[in-house]
Amino acid sequence: MVMENIVQENAKEKVQERRSKLQEKRDELREKAKEKQEERKQKIGQQRAEKIKEFANKMRERMLAMVERMETLSGRIQSRIDKLKGKGADTGEAQAQLDDAKSKLAAVKARISALNGVGADIASSDNPKDLFSAVKEEASGIKRDLVEVRKLLASSMGKVKGLSGAVRQEKTSTEGGRVNE
Repeated sequence: MVMENIVQENAKEKVQERRSKLQEKRDELREKAKEKQEERKQKIGQQRAEKIKEFANKMRERMLAMVERMETLSGRIQSRIDKLKGKGADTGEAQAQLDDAKSKLAAVKARISALNGVGADIASSDNPKDLFSAVKEEASGIKRDLVEVRKLLASSMGKVKGLSGAVRQEKTSTEGGRVNE
């Protein structure tokens, strides 16, 4: 009986050793899994930050290109207004709209240049998702302003076209020549 107790105790000790070794292996595997998970989270966070940075840069480039096109258009409208003013047309309303569009365009340009600092903010940010929503919100605000500027430029251009037609009609009616009858 004593022998049986000794054998049972040895068997129990061996089982305990195996259990403790298995528990150690499980703990090691859990630690490794946690480390891998943390590495994956950091990698995904960096990838998200890069994508947000790329998005912000693309939006900034597109908006700057749109601003440049609108500035070119406003220059052409200004040229037409100056020519019509030289011919004696009343260009006050068209000029006022153009000036309003130019001032709003300058404000939009300043807001776009504020998006330049987003890259550094994203790299240092703990939560790039919040920063992305802020960038997206700012971009949509800038888009709304650009649409408003485009409407002002179109309205100014319409007034200029109306004035140029009126100047042509005055010129043909005041020349006193015969019209094909």
